[in-house]
This record gives sequence, structure tokens and C-alpha cells, in this order.
Amino acid sequence: MSLFKSVLIVFVLAVTSLWSAPTISCNQKIYKFGSKDESETIKHEFVLTNRGDTMLHFGKVRACCGAKATVAKKELKPGESVPL
Repeated sequence: MSLFKSVLIVFVLAVTSLWSAPTISCNQKIYKFGSKDESETIKHEFVLTNRGDTMLHFGKVRACCGAKATVAKKELKPGESVPL
């Protein structure tokens, strides 16, 4: 194999790896809780999916306003989903 072909193959692999990335999507962007009493516990499940072509890694998952959020898995393979 010529040097040019070797360099070209390495270049193509490097550029392809730069374009590949995890892409997170959620089954719904908004959930309206409506009017509830403060004593009521409300539960809702969002589903996160890795629509990219590389592994998706979760760091800290945080919620606001006193809500709690947990993710069952810390990594998602391409095409894999997890409830939140």
C-alpha cells in the first residue's frame, strides 16, 4: 500500500470519528402537572434515547424545584433508551 493511501485512510478515519457523537433525545419536552395540592406526590416518567452513533455518558442528573430525578443507567449505547 502506498504512503498516500495509508495517509488518506488515516485522515478519513480521523474525520469520521470527529463527526460521530452521542445525541440525546427525550420522548416529550414538556409535561404539564396542572394544579395540585402541595401534599400530593406526582410521578411522571420521561424516556431518554441516544440517537447518536457513539456511547452517551451521563454525569450528574439534577432536578429543580424540589423534584427528584434518577437515571437507571449511566451509559447508553447508540439506539438505547432509559426512563428518567
